[in-house]
Amino acid sequence: MRWILALAVLLSPPALAEDQTSPSPAGHFYFGPGLQLPYGGGPSLGFVLALQARYDFGDWMLGADARAGVLRNPTLLASFSGRLDRFLGSDEHSFYLGGSFGALDESDGEFYGGAGPFVGAQIGYLWGRDRRWGRAAIELQLSVPLFGERPNKPGDYVYTFASLNFLFFL
Repeated sequence: MRWILALAVLLSPPALAEDQTSPSPAGHFYFGPGLQLPYGGGPSLGFVLALQARYDFGDWMLGADARAGVLRNPTLLASFSGRLDRFLGSDEHSFYLGGSFGALDESDGEFYGGAGPFVGAQIGYLWGRDRRWGRAAIELQLSVPLFGERPNKPGDYVYTFASLNFLFFL
């Protein structure tokens, strides 16, 4: 875990050297934690911890996510995904739209559930695009599994779900 933080610090230029005249910072790498509050139907809400990495190309942002947590009782969730987001403005604070694709595992911790590819769509708002560190975002994300329950298992522990995500980039 320490090597990931060290890599993020080494790849990010010093915060004091940033150019305040350019509101659209092309070529910046960001890394940080996230908290997601998913809803997959049913009476119980879950929580998911995430690790985010992004690279801002100016109008586009390319990234990768890893997340793990509880979708709803008793369904656990783990996923790795890549994503591409498009900024809707070039201001210091901006809305963005994007799509995700990756691998998802939803299970009860034993034998029920399923695993496979998933697609996602997200809309969010990012604060501090002109900063080299200390950015924050809030987004709404929909994740759709492209797989079903494992064969010959009773019940259903595979859900399409929406989540409210809080992201902080170091």
